[in-house]
Amino acid sequence: MNKQHFYLGFLATGLTGLACPSLAAPGDQKPVPPFVIQNRDSAAWEVKITHPKSKAGEENPEADSDSRNRLAENIAVQIHNGMRRDIVTWSDGTTTEMWFSKGLELRGASSGHVAVIATNDPDSQFFGGYKDFPELAWVGLKHFSGIEVVGGKACFVYRYQSEPQSHDEIPTEVGGFLADQRTAWIDAETLLPVRLLLGKVDHEFSHKASGSPLPRMPDQFGAAVDRIEGRLRRAKMYEP
Repeated sequence: MNKQHFYLGFLATGLTGLACPSLAAPGDQKPVPPFVIQNRDSAAWEVKITHPKSKAGEENPEADSDSRNRLAENIAVQIHNGMRRDIVTWSDGTTTEMWFSKGLELRGASSGHVAVIATNDPDSQFFGGYKDFPELAWVGLKHFSGIEVVGGKACFVYRYQSEPQSHDEIPTEVGGFLADQRTAWIDAETLLPVRLLLGKVDHEFSHKASGSPLPRMPDQFGAAVDRIEGRLRRAKMYEP
C-alpha cells in the first residue's frame, strides 16, 4: 500500500467539534524558517485520523493492505533522546507498536515477529529519530497560501497540488511522499501542526505539554536491533 497513507493514514481527524477554518484578519505576515518545529529532544502528541466514507461494495483505497477493512484511526507518538515510539490504533481495535532507533524502523506484529526496515535518509517519512513530523517535510514558503484560524488558533496554511501525470509516469515525490493534494495548518505561534489534509484523509494533532522518558524497549525489538547491528559489524569486517 502507499506508505504515505500507512504512516499518517497509518504518521490524524474526525475533527468533531473542530471549527472549519475561517480567514484571519488580512495582513502581510509571512512565515520564516523553521516552518515546522522538528528534532526536539523530548515530545509527545497524538494524531487522530478521519477517512472518507467509501460507497457500499467499494474497497476503501486507504485501507491497510493486510486487511482491506482496517484503517488507522489514531497514532500516539513519543520521542526522547533520539528514539521514537508510535502506537497505531486501527479501526478493528488492534494496535501496532513501532520503534525508530539508530536508523532503523521496527514494526511489531501480533505474531510477535518484528519487521525491521533500514532507513538512513534523514528526510525519510519513517526516520523518526531525526524528524518529529516527516510527513510535513514538504512545507515551505513556496507552498504558503495565507493565514487561517482553526480551533481558535491562527495558523500558517500551506497547500500543495501535484501536476497531472499520465499513467506511464512515476509519481513525483515531495518531502518523501508521493505527490498529490495536501493542505497543512501550522500554529503560527508554536510552529506545531494543527491539522493536515492528505487527499481526503483528515488529521488532527493534539500536543502534550511536555514529553517524558520512553518506556523500556520490548525485548523482541531490542533483539532485532542487536541482530541487525551484528550483521552490519560482520559485513564491515569483510569490506575490502
